[in-house]
Amino acid sequence: MYSRVPLEFPRRVAVPKTTRVLDGTRRWANLLLAIAQGTLALAFIFGVWSRNAAGFRRDPPIVPAFYELAVWMVIAVGCIVYAFYQFGAARRADAVLRRVGSFTAAGFLGCCAWLLAAGIGRPAFAIPALCWTAACLFFAFMPLWKLRGVAPCFRWCVVAPISIYAGCLSVAISALAARNFRLVLGQPPGSVALLLSATLLILVVLRRSGGNLFFAATVAWGLIGIGVRNQFELKNRAAARIVWVSLIAFVAAAAWLAVRGNREDEYEDEDEILEG
Repeated sequence: MYSRVPLEFPRRVAVPKTTRVLDGTRRWANLLLAIAQGTLALAFIFGVWSRNAAGFRRDPPIVPAFYELAVWMVIAVGCIVYAFYQFGAARRADAVLRRVGSFTAAGFLGCCAWLLAAGIGRPAFAIPALCWTAACLFFAFMPLWKLRGVAPCFRWCVVAPISIYAGCLSVAISALAARNFRLVLGQPPGSVALLLSATLLILVVLRRSGGNLFFAATVAWGLIGIGVRNQFELKNRAAARIVWVSLIAFVAAAAWLAVRGNREDEYEDEDEILEG
């Protein structure tokens, strides 16, 4: 004789209303601000390229060549892809997206303010806005440093856009300092000192990120832009040589850190298997 035991089904955990509101606000803010940012970035890039380059040649040697701005097209598209990815209902409660989502939305807002201020020629507003954007994207970048077992879709839709954005802003902040504060150490010595200091700081961040290749490739792209401008536009051979040496050293360090990071992940996986 069989006894009837009632079947127990897993109960759906009720999500607090405050959490649902915050998730919805975060998802919508990222989506709308990413689209606005992309539109303003494209308008700004074509506006800059259409201007007279005479003023650009008066910038310090650490400012990259014009073509380096093309990375903003990649950033604009990448951020929109990220915004649509995180907007999906299935990823509403994703723990990583919750951690980075508020920072990315705040960063997109800061970038919109920066592009608007720069477009109308208001550096007093553009500089704080760019610093705000860099800080927000850095805090969004930090939770992605030690992620393991990431799905390819998540890697390309979340990790890649945020890492590229953080790398571009690392170069942009250095160029901003060179352009607006005119370097107490003078030019070109001040530019060279700032370049070397920025490269060392970026290497520290790269080490902490486990050799993030998206971040490293974007920084290398910026260094190439600085080298090209000094080599072919400014005809500053001495500064160009220093940039090329810095680029080679940076690429070698980035490759070493990437290999080291992969080996550490393999060792951690082996330890987990042994413990299991």
